[in-house]
Amino acid sequence: MQAVLIGQAYQAESATEAERKRHWDLFRTSIVAFRLRTRKLAVEPHTGGFSLKTVFSGLEAYELNDRAASVVPGEVLLVRQNEVYSSSIATAVETDSFSLFFPFEFYRQEIAEGRSEPLRRFLDSAASSVSLPVNSKFSALLRRVATQLEVTDSKLLLGELVAQLQMAIGGHVEDVVKSYARISMRIGVRKADRLRRLMRAREMLHDDLGRDVTLADLAAEACMSEFHLLRCFTEAFAVPPSRYLDQLRMERARELLGSSRLPVKVVADRVGYTNFSAFCRSFGRATGMTPRMFRNEYVNTLCEE
Repeated sequence: MQAVLIGQAYQAESATEAERKRHWDLFRTSIVAFRLRTRKLAVEPHTGGFSLKTVFSGLEAYELNDRAASVVPGEVLLVRQNEVYSSSIATAVETDSFSLFFPFEFYRQEIAEGRSEPLRRFLDSAASSVSLPVNSKFSALLRRVATQLEVTDSKLLLGELVAQLQMAIGGHVEDVVKSYARISMRIGVRKADRLRRLMRAREMLHDDLGRDVTLADLAAEACMSEFHLLRCFTEAFAVPPSRYLDQLRMERARELLGSSRLPVKVVADRVGYTNFSAFCRSFGRATGMTPRMFRNEYVNTLCEE
């Protein structure tokens, strides 16, 4: 499926009939991307296929039915198809806005191939009208897609990036659906807002594995008390923050041991362990092997392949 970049806002209500037809044909057959760099903008109410909104700098505000959402860097807003909404930018410095519209066929194909259930449940929930944090890899991929759309005409490269993006969206949606379902609140809007604040706190753990984050830091990021943060984090993500951070560190350690020849002590330091013995104990609990055994096993497996 091809991707097309448009460098100016599409004003659906004031567009001519010819402009509407041209854009409709694009929305129907292609993934349409808009990258807008401006300090002031008002986009008229419009609709389309399933879409993704983010900003690389600044802030963009959205009005969806009776709900408002603000998108800031490091977050994405996913909007269900056929939703009518408007957006605006009013910032002191330039906002770099990026959005993607997927054709209706994309959603139909997801349904036909049985991958749509998490996406359907997400878009039918209150969380679909809330801008939610994404991990750094997802953010970096969005920026790469936006940049490559501007500088390359390689259909192969763009196709690869779009395929990676679809997988990233799928992973993000599955994560959100599971966490959203675990939160015991009944009112959807409040539940979605709580998830947003918890995910912002969780991203602090992802940002720097070596940083000595405290429970107070996470609570401040989520605008909660420490006790409330601990209880809500554990409910939403199935483990307390300390355990979640340990899982992140072990995952990163396995990646470094398998993909580099860094000394094991350097790997331990890079994933946030100043005590090497503590790292080895944690790694053993997570994998059943010492770091050196894991590396040897990984190398032997590659050789057999």
